Amino acid sequence: MNRNVVVYYNADGCTPCRMDELYSWKNIMEENSDEETPINVDFVFIFKSEKGSEGFRQKLISTSFNYPVLCDPAGEFEKNNTLPKNELYHVFLLDQDNKIVLSGSPIYNPGLWNLYESKIASL
Repeated sequence: MNRNVVVYYNADGCTPCRMDELYSWKNIMEENSDEETPINVDFVFIFKSEKGSEGFRQKLISTSFNYPVLCDPAGEFEKNNTLPKNELYHVFLLDQDNKIVLSGSPIYNPGLWNLYESKIASL
């Protein structure tokens, strides 16, 4: 049974900077899919952005990010969920019941990805 890592980017801050983070996420996902026993997790990326935004589309293309990205222009994700103020905690590992079991971005703390891997293995 798959687990999900949800990554949410709201409209605050530097959108191009956040888009650059996708390159780091791409590396994490590709490193873990190349192992003999890949982790059993799906990644869900949600941006509070207009789907048709040319800048947004171009950045996805320039980073060669070939994974699904959800656009949430109305901010429904934020409206329907209580999110921490600190955006570094807008990354969530969900169990099979979609309950949060871990929160935090391993992009700026690579050791945190080890914790994610351990937690995914124990689920």
